[in-house]
Amino acid sequence: MSSTAPPAMVADDGTSAGPVVRRIAAIAVPLLLVVVGTVVSWLRLPPAARSTLWAEDGRNFIGDRIADGPIAGLLTVYEGYFHVVPRIIADLVVSLLPVDRYAVAMSAASCVVVGLVTALVYVTSRSVVPGVVARVVVASITFLVPSASIEVLGNTANLHWYFIWAAPWMLLSQPRTRRSGVLLGVVMLAAGLTEIQLILFVPLVLLAWRRPFARPMCVALVLSVGAQVAATLLSPRTENTNAISGLDSIAIGYLLNAVGGTIAATTDGVKNLVADAGLLPFVLTLLVAVAAAVYLVVRGDLRERVFAVTAAAASAGIWVAAVTLNPQEQFEYAQTIDEGLPTFVLLRYAVVPSMFLLAVTVVAASRLWRERGPVRLIAPLLAVLVVAVQLSGVVTTENRRHKGPIWSVQVDQAETACLSIDPSAVETIRTAPERRSPPSPWNVMIECDDLLGGRVE
Repeated sequence: MSSTAPPAMVADDGTSAGPVVRRIAAIAVPLLLVVVGTVVSWLRLPPAARSTLWAEDGRNFIGDRIADGPIAGLLTVYEGYFHVVPRIIADLVVSLLPVDRYAVAMSAASCVVVGLVTALVYVTSRSVVPGVVARVVVASITFLVPSASIEVLGNTANLHWYFIWAAPWMLLSQPRTRRSGVLLGVVMLAAGLTEIQLILFVPLVLLAWRRPFARPMCVALVLSVGAQVAATLLSPRTENTNAISGLDSIAIGYLLNAVGGTIAATTDGVKNLVADAGLLPFVLTLLVAVAAAVYLVVRGDLRERVFAVTAAAASAGIWVAAVTLNPQEQFEYAQTIDEGLPTFVLLRYAVVPSMFLLAVTVVAASRLWRERGPVRLIAPLLAVLVVAVQLSGVVTTENRRHKGPIWSVQVDQAETACLSIDPSAVETIRTAPERRSPPSPWNVMIECDDLLGGRVE
């Protein structure tokens, strides 16, 4: 008598090996993902980008550390909220390394954090995605999401996006020991003190609190976002007086950025696809993710349903929040789409929305694989589709830092200039993005004493 059920040899965690092999894999796979996530993130950056400091990385994080000294500035508020993880990294870089290594070190440290988040997502997603292969695919989204290499990868100023991505996986996880629960609590505290938008996931505390070992995470999230809200109220972000785009532009912008960044990977790729086929490819791609989310709500277990709703809300909500809180004229997509999108560029705001679209598709594939009958054959097709989409955009030439200015070259020039002037004089080291008019505000001021000494004390 034949059966259409999934093979019995596949265990609940998606493996077919014995307990010893599973225990080894439980350690080896996350470690491997840390390495792969770090290395791939680094390789996705053009050489010049690795050696160039980005905006806040230079002026705010490195610059504040030089001005304030070690540790003192870790809780400095910038634009309405704390940035604890970038400031910790900058503190370590300035404390441990020569001045000319700052840019490479900040880029490398950012890639390491992406690798660590990759492993974190793999481990914590087990409650939603039991199969090992599916979890690896979910985790790979962290470092393979196509549009990340344009601006988000390789700088600490954009690490907060990865914490948004990791937060729901953490809150839906089921820590098995007090130690793992406390560790996740520490990670959540650091994430919450770096990204105020984690407030979006506070409702998940209602589910997570039922698990005793998850309570440190819940407390950490509430305390950290509470601190962020207080920081915003006491030190509000700079007011943006630009007009907010209409709903049509916000919706079209989501299709072009969140969906387009997934399937076309680059600014030119999106513009060319629109020119060739209009918005149809973007709508059809979005419908796949929507169908996956609906399927999970109808057929999934509790955590799959919660994740589907969370992913959909986060994907749309983060985009809407970004373009309404930071309105710009270039966001008027409804007015420019018929003109060939002359001012369009893929935005960093689209990276996390793209990640959740990809993730909900993989989670649906995981659920389909556990169904009975031929319908389960759709699962590998969806998984392959997600991997193929990511790999197609993993190598691009578009990057906001690919033209420099190279940090180490400027440091060498500044050191030469310092030889003939007062040691207390200050040299200006530029960071990306550069502009001539008006002059760029993204600079780092370093005294000649520190430049000639090679290190900042």
